[in-house]
Parts: sequence; C-alpha cells; structure tokens
Amino acid sequence: MKSKAVSEAYPAVPLIFLAGLRGDRSPYHNTIGMAVTTLDENMKTVTEATLSKTGTKFYVNDSEISGEKAKPMLRIVHTVLKIVGNSGVRIQSRNYNIKSGSSASGAAALIQALDDLFELNLTINEKVSIIINASASSPRSLLGGISKIDVSQYPEVGGKQLLNPKELVGVSLFGFSFEKARIESEKIHRAMLASPQFEERVSNCNKRCHKIERRIIKKDFMGAFRVAQEDIDEAYALLLSQGIDIRNEEVKRVCDIVTDLRTSGVDAYYTMGGGSQIVVACRSKDREDVILAFEEYRISPTPYKLADGAKVV
Repeated sequence: MKSKAVSEAYPAVPLIFLAGLRGDRSPYHNTIGMAVTTLDENMKTVTEATLSKTGTKFYVNDSEISGEKAKPMLRIVHTVLKIVGNSGVRIQSRNYNIKSGSSASGAAALIQALDDLFELNLTINEKVSIIINASASSPRSLLGGISKIDVSQYPEVGGKQLLNPKELVGVSLFGFSFEKARIESEKIHRAMLASPQFEERVSNCNKRCHKIERRIIKKDFMGAFRVAQEDIDEAYALLLSQGIDIRNEEVKRVCDIVTDLRTSGVDAYYTMGGGSQIVVACRSKDREDVILAFEEYRISPTPYKLADGAKVV
C-alpha cells in the first residue's frame, strides 16, 4: 500500500452511441468508442488519491462534491475500500480543457489511482466491472485507443482495446466543442428504452460493432468511421422521435458541413455523444480541405488524436 497515487485519463466519444442501460448501468448491446485528446495531450483528467484517517472526501477542481453529484464516483471508491478494508481516502480530481466526457475520464483515472494506491493489480475486466456502474462510457477512457465493451456474456462485462493510438495511420481527427445546455444522460437513456424500435436498435448495434471491428482489423479506418456515423444518425433519429433533440443549431451545422464535404468527394464522417462535443474523421490527405470548409463558416476545428488508456503518472 502506498500513501499517494496519481493517474490520468482522457475523455471518450462513441463510435456506437450508448443509450439505454440496464439497472446495473451496463448496456444492453455491445458498444465501441474511442479515447481522444488534443495533440499536446492537455485535454484530460488528473486524479490524486491519498490515504485518509478522517473518512472519504472527494474534490473536483478544488471543490468538494457530495450528495447525488458525488454518488457515481463514490460507488467506485466504496467498492475498492470494501476490497481493501481501509477506512478512508482523499480524492482530488482535476479536469483540463474537457467540454464533454469528463465523467468517463474521471471514473477511469479514479480506478487507476486507487488500484495503484492499494497495489491491487486489478485486471482490466475487474476495473471495467467497477467503473461501469459510475459511467457506462468510462471503459473507453480506461482502455484507450478504439475499444469495445462486450456484454454478449452478460452479466459478465468485458472490455478490450481494438486499436492502439499509434496504429491509426492516414486518418486525421478534429474536435468541435460548443457551449450548450446538456441534456441529462438519464433522460437520454430513458427515452431510448421507451422507443418502440429499441429491440431493433440493440440488434443493429451488435451488427455494427462487428462491422467496425472487421474494418479495423482490415485497416479500413474510414470504413469504420462510416459505420459509426450510420449508428449515430440512427440513435439521433430514435431520440428525436421520443422528443429528445441532442443537436442544437451549431451541432447541426457541423453535421451539415461534413455531409457537404462528402458530396464534394471528401471522405469525412462525424461522431458524437449526448454532450457538446463532436469529432470529425477524415483522410489525412484531405485535412486542409476539411479545415477550409469549416473556416468558411468561421468555425475553427481543434486537431485531435486517439489517446492512450488511463495510466499512473
């Protein structure tokens, strides 16, 4: 056991939109996503865990959190403390330049720090089973690169990395973040579960996961992102039919620009979750055309890259 541990993790975005959860917070279908960051890797969560003799306290950006807001992360802490039999721990978590996805990176950084603090040597799947109860997308930040959450053997939930960040060759990523009121994730999950097409949605997600995984194996990365956009568009349509619109006018403009780029012959696709961040993928040879297309609308893309998984620093 150590006296202090520090870890970091990066935010996550979906390639298969994750909405509609079981009571234990695990998804009904397999899902794929990716961890992303800026080129200088300064879009991240850094978490410090120290032993405490005065109980457990949790701070985010120097402010103590409690009540409903703290429950998801404290579930992770209490699960680990139950394993080790320790009385308390002090957590200080800081988010840097994250507009969307901090719950995923926060949960991933937290379990990594606690694992190191108590020298537990938890397996990846053990970590996944603990953090998914706090954030269903957190395994993406834990695993890094492009990763898959597998629930085919439910109630067992597994996670694996499909693509290492260094292996994404010939593809450029851009991020777009907007200041918009975020719709509560629970509202999105309830709306998806209420859709008459949800059972079909589950089947489609599992099929698309297989397609994306096969395309990644074949190094057809743009083909993988094409399937991802198909899935995001389907999820958006289902939520819209339930009265939930996760795209404001700024978000729709980005989507429209990407559609226009494809019409002009540029291979580009978007993906997004329920937050305020969109990621656009294009062939690296077309990156300047993509930048110019957005600059015409006075929109400045931020270059992104695939990020590593959660790590001790």
